[in-house]
Amino acid sequence: MRLLAIVLAFCSLAGAAERGLTLTNRDYRYKAKNGELIGFYPALDAPGNPKAATMFNERMHRFLNDRRQTIAAADKKNFLTLRLSFTQAITSGGFISVRFELLAEERQMAHPGDQFFTILFDTKNCRELELKDLFLPRTAWLDRLVQYSRAELMGRDIGSTDDWVEKGTGANPGNFTIFRLSDRELEITFPPYQVAPYSSGTQRVAIPVAVLEGFLRPELF
Repeated sequence: MRLLAIVLAFCSLAGAAERGLTLTNRDYRYKAKNGELIGFYPALDAPGNPKAATMFNERMHRFLNDRRQTIAAADKKNFLTLRLSFTQAITSGGFISVRFELLAEERQMAHPGDQFFTILFDTKNCRELELKDLFLPRTAWLDRLVQYSRAELMGRDIGSTDDWVEKGTGANPGNFTIFRLSDRELEITFPPYQVAPYSSGTQRVAIPVAVLEGFLRPELF
């Protein structure tokens, strides 16, 4: 299984290189009276598709500007620090999946707050997609996500209850909006308190693409 994962990852990177898609980590620092934004974001270089690169990079800049607005609205007496990191993947079909994690720290907070954001960009059609856009219409894709995630989480020792997990993985698309797509899996992120207490940390469930066969749009891969 480990060898297969390595091969799939290599093929995905090779496919991205063949299409001329390259993501580069960019450092970002912004400081104001109310707070600061520190971290990294991805920038796309696509010589063969300059339109996709322009639109993707503009989307990243809008995302960063939205975070700056959060700082502008913060209490000056309670300095806000936002620490930004991300995980990304490029599928063989040319889809860029980025999951941002934002750690918010204030002087009066008992502990840092976690925020997550997902951006999925179709480089072929130059458009941003939502979770539902991954799946074929009129299929029970949401039920499949519920069943797999619920079974996986209930098998973990995370200090949670069945009711807590069932509520956090209920058949509501809003419970699955934080995700990252790669050629081999759809990874769902459940923030603290959604399916388990804060002390158990963020929970992630990696659903193999094979489990979603017949539900995912074939052009994704």
